[in-house]
Amino acid sequence: ANYNYMIQSEGSTGLDVLYENAILADEQWATFVQSRAETLPSFRSSITLRTPVGFGPGPAILGIKPLAEWRFNTIITWRDGGKFIVNQSADPEDWLYVHRVDRKMVDLYVSKRIAKGANLYINVQNLFDIKYFNGASGYGDSLRYPWTTPSGNDKYGEYERWYVAKRHRDGYLMWNSNKRDVFIGIRYMF
Repeated sequence: ANYNYMIQSEGSTGLDVLYENAILADEQWATFVQSRAETLPSFRSSITLRTPVGFGPGPAILGIKPLAEWRFNTIITWRDGGKFIVNQSADPEDWLYVHRVDRKMVDLYVSKRIAKGANLYINVQNLFDIKYFNGASGYGDSLRYPWTTPSGNDKYGEYERWYVAKRHRDGYLMWNSNKRDVFIGIRYMF
C-alpha cells in the first residue's frame, strides 16, 4: 500500500501583453498570480492472493491440478480531485474555488498456470466500470455552488443530480475514455 500526500501550488508571472512599439510600453502590465497551496492526497494498494503448487483434492487432469497455481491480484487506487478556480480573470482575492470529484479505480488480474512457462490470464481494467465526467458545454452552469441560486455543494464531475441530467438530457454529457477493458489470453515466458 502507498499513501502520497502532496501539496501543490501554481501561478504565473510576467507580462500579460508585450508590445514591440515603445510608445505602447506603458500599457504592458506585469502580473503575478499564485493559487493557494492545495493538498492532493492519493492512495494505491495492491493485493495478491495465490494458491500453492499441488493445491486441491484429487488427481491432476492432463497434468494440471484445477485449484493449484492461481494468482488473483487487485490494484485499488484513489486520488483526491482537488480544486480549480472558476473565475481566473478576477482578482486573486475574489477567486472562487470548485472541488472536483475524487477518482477511484479497481483493476483485477487473474492468472492460472497451465504448463511450464504458460499462463492463462484475464486482465480487467476498471473492474466496476467507473465513469468520470470530462466536460460539456454549459455543464458548470448546471451545478449548484454555495454562491449560486439555488445554492448547493456540488463538485465538478457530478452527474447524478436531477437538475444536471435534466439540462443535459439530449446526450451532451461527455465521458472520458475511462472504459472497462477486458483482456483474455495465454502468456508464454521462455
